[in-house]
Amino acid sequence: MQRLATYIILLFTLLFSNNFYSSHLIGGNLGYEYLGQVGNNYQYKILYTIYVDCGPTSNAPNPFSTEEVGVYTHDIQNSPMGGGDKTRIQLVTVNLISTTLIQPDLPNGCTVGQSTCIREGKYEGIFTVPLNFTGYHLYADICCRNGAIDNIQNPVTQGTGFHAYIPPPLIPNNSPVFTDLPIPFICAGDTTSILNSAYDPDGDLMVFSFVEPFRGFGTQGFYPAPPNPLTWTLDPVVYAPTYSFTEPFGPNGYSSINATTGLTRYMSPSTGNFVVAVEIKEYRNGNLIGVSKRDLQLLVINCPINPPPNLDPQFGSTTTQYSLEEGETICFDFGFNDPNGDTITITSGGVIFDPLITNPPATITTPVTALDTASAEFCWTTACGQAQALPYQFQVSASDRGCPPKTTNEIFQITVNPVNPPDTLIGPEFTCQYNVESYSTDVQSNTTYDWSVIGGNIVQNNDSIVLVEWTSAGTGTILLSAINQFGCSSTSIAMDVTITSTPAVDIQGDSTICLGESILLVGTTNAPPGYSLNWSPSTNIINSTTLNPSVFPSEDSTYYILEINSGIGCIGLDSVLITHFNSNLDAGSDNTICEGDTIQLNASGGVSYNWVITDSLSNSNTPNPFAWPTSSTEYIVEAIDNNNCTNQDTVLITVNPVPQIIQLQDQIICEGDFIVLDA
Repeated sequence: MQRLATYIILLFTLLFSNNFYSSHLIGGNLGYEYLGQVGNNYQYKILYTIYVDCGPTSNAPNPFSTEEVGVYTHDIQNSPMGGGDKTRIQLVTVNLISTTLIQPDLPNGCTVGQSTCIREGKYEGIFTVPLNFTGYHLYADICCRNGAIDNIQNPVTQGTGFHAYIPPPLIPNNSPVFTDLPIPFICAGDTTSILNSAYDPDGDLMVFSFVEPFRGFGTQGFYPAPPNPLTWTLDPVVYAPTYSFTEPFGPNGYSSINATTGLTRYMSPSTGNFVVAVEIKEYRNGNLIGVSKRDLQLLVINCPINPPPNLDPQFGSTTTQYSLEEGETICFDFGFNDPNGDTITITSGGVIFDPLITNPPATITTPVTALDTASAEFCWTTACGQAQALPYQFQVSASDRGCPPKTTNEIFQITVNPVNPPDTLIGPEFTCQYNVESYSTDVQSNTTYDWSVIGGNIVQNNDSIVLVEWTSAGTGTILLSAINQFGCSSTSIAMDVTITSTPAVDIQGDSTICLGESILLVGTTNAPPGYSLNWSPSTNIINSTTLNPSVFPSEDSTYYILEINSGIGCIGLDSVLITHFNSNLDAGSDNTICEGDTIQLNASGGVSYNWVITDSLSNSNTPNPFAWPTSSTEYIVEAIDNNNCTNQDTVLITVNPVPQIIQLQDQIICEGDFIVLDA
């Protein structure tokens, strides 16, 4: 009811005054926040900001409690600003959630611009849209512009359009957020910097530029509804002669914008009201995904001369761009001096100081106030994971207390670089299953290395060199990342390794055989035809070029190894142990007898016996026959043991001849004589 009454009053005023359109709306911007998926749909929050003139001549010094924003479907893929007219699918009522009064902060006794007044109104509203693959548009329309605007032709007949593009919901995105407030006025003939500070919650690349403001659709009344359809493309304002978006103050004025930071500088040679628009395009992975715009009216007035503070090299660095590696610490001082010796206050801002957005945050010793000169220190110990392609930014404003106060704005950029990944990964890209291969990288200073393997195991790690056993046939991967001196890791570089399956080789189990016997070895393999094989040792083997050779080992135990070469260098192995049964056959101890004597032999260790020499034995099939050799004889016994093995042993019987005694003739000698006996 209250709003209806307001409209009736406004309508009455329209009927009787041509000046109704003057002095109320001086700018704003439209944005959004992605809230997430709700069922099969996607939810967003509208973030709508307007600035109204709250000075003594304003017709609408306060934002209304509600506004309307249209939601439109986009009609063409991969071209956010292309296509034809847009169909409105929703009309969202957004509610005023806060207002902020913006007035010049003047020193005592200074009246320059004291009547200027801006009130910021912030609105929010929730809406839900279905999945599409083209995106959506937001549009709000307010009529009309300030009739005192100098660079727009017939401004009271031109409204203000606010627009933002939302990419398809499968590309979750939040529009950039402006963090600074507009300034109440700038001084004619003086170069003034305005921050236009914004941050992108998603870390997308923002590109700032001057563009033409939208003229809107309404020609009467304050708040025309967003139209349906939305005529595309949106019409820009019609500039007055000699003015344009590139020369908003005319050919003798000056305007510039930093495409990376949004820092703008203006100089108007004359007083008046001038409209400018700053557009932000968001790029992700090189693709345009978002567009939003800020529309502002700048009031230019005459001011006494008061030069602004200057960045002073005597108090620290004048560099505004820095670069470091994640994990590293950076600290630097900076300061300003005022040419007139006025008191200076340094303030700062930026999400780099907000722990909810940047963690750990940077620190800065502001605000600080001092006479003539003032300085501050910035410090930041970065953490692993804080590297990003875009620089972190913070703004510093140095304001003096002259009349009127002058401000110098600087934007500092801190680029946190990721750890450089290793330059090289050296090693074989083709190998055989179960092979152990060496991999290495060129050593970088102040760097250690982290290796990981898929499809194998690291069996030895010497930091820049590892040995890898590849255990799984197929494709394996070795990954390597660098770790800097601050403990932060780089992205990994990788090498895919083709691991050829090692032929499966099997030999039937170990066996024990009798000494002198042979055995058939039975080998198998799954190697495809064309393989080669090799048995070792190669002695005492028959048919060694087949999988099934016969062997007759001479040693008590012998390992036979079968090697299968698949033909591409991959070798499979298996082995089998062939042993001899232990023989306990013993023919007895060697002995000596006299010729004509008899001796009993004593063999043991057999089940059945056979003595090879039988002509001087009492029984050739007993282990202990009697023997009466007439000369030295080596007796050979063959015996079959419990393992059914035939074994041999020998015993030597040495035969000594019987001594021959010769009888001598009797001899007679005298006492005391001697004689030689000769036997």
